[in-house]
Amino acid sequence: MEMDGAQMDEKDEQMDEKEELELVGSNGEEKGVQVDFEAQVHLDDRTDDEASVPVEKHVDFALYWIRKVKFESPTAKMEMCTTMDILFQQHLDARFQRFTKQEGLWFENDKLFEYATGAAPRLVNPWIGVDKVYTPLNYESGHWILAEINMIAQKIMVYDYDTNLIGNRKFNKFMKPLSNMLPLLLQKVKYFDRRPGIEHGGDMTHWCVERCQLVPQ
Repeated sequence: MEMDGAQMDEKDEQMDEKEELELVGSNGEEKGVQVDFEAQVHLDDRTDDEASVPVEKHVDFALYWIRKVKFESPTAKMEMCTTMDILFQQHLDARFQRFTKQEGLWFENDKLFEYATGAAPRLVNPWIGVDKVYTPLNYESGHWILAEINMIAQKIMVYDYDTNLIGNRKFNKFMKPLSNMLPLLLQKVKYFDRRPGIEHGGDMTHWCVERCQLVPQ
């Protein structure tokens, strides 16, 4: 789809800007995280040289563009879903540390509540209106994978183009923050109370995680 001049200018501005995002660490202190959009490109605009770069480097930015398309085309026939950013994982990891230490689980006005209610990240849809949430996950600051949170089936499907990189034992440990904290977060924001059509027995145990074995590179 071709873009007019105004759309291209808007896109260039977004690619050049650096956005300051807030992150609450496990110690309860807020720190700034710089997200450099200049270093990321839209998948459809890659040059031949850029096309050789693994798609994993574009996962977080690609999910932003999905949110943007859904926001700008609300009447388009698309899956009832929304996407998160990488900071969602970092907030979950911080809360999981508090959870394992049996400390107070949630902060007042917790950032994770904003993710679930649609206040963050930019252009996100509230979870109450979707059946699936897609979120990027980063393993040891070097390997990107995609997690599909299925609210209806109450399970997590993980898409990883290189399943040999993370052994099953390490993978299970890596997924614990998401699989354990997700049902607690949904309970806190009363997701299933507001979606009575979804069968849910009030079980707050961790969600099942499945690892897709057929992911193209």
